[in-house]
Amino acid sequence: MTAPVAGAPLGAPARWGVYGEALPDEVLVHNLEHGGIGLHYNCPVGCPDTVDALEGFVSSNSSQFIVSPYHGMKPKVAVTAWRRVLYLDVVDADAILQFIRQYKRQAPEDVPGNMF
Repeated sequence: MTAPVAGAPLGAPARWGVYGEALPDEVLVHNLEHGGIGLHYNCPVGCPDTVDALEGFVSSNSSQFIVSPYHGMKPKVAVTAWRRVLYLDVVDADAILQFIRQYKRQAPEDVPGNMF
């Protein structure tokens, strides 16, 4: 798991990676502004299979992906990009891959390959 950037102000991008706790919206939006993809889940009683499946979309180079819980949303899964969101009740690999191909790096301040 990735640790949040120590001392980073709200609105600063988080390091790309996998988080076990929810990140503030301001941080997530900043990452999307830099061309990233968010893979989020809402599992009040835990869902290790869903988390493992979402982590599987992140290549060995996690640049431009954040996987994290997102509490309070009605669907179980949300995939986000700049000004785009895909809500799913289950992990649909085909739909998620299509979303990633279409929207990754399609943002006003795209910074390819950065690790923040």
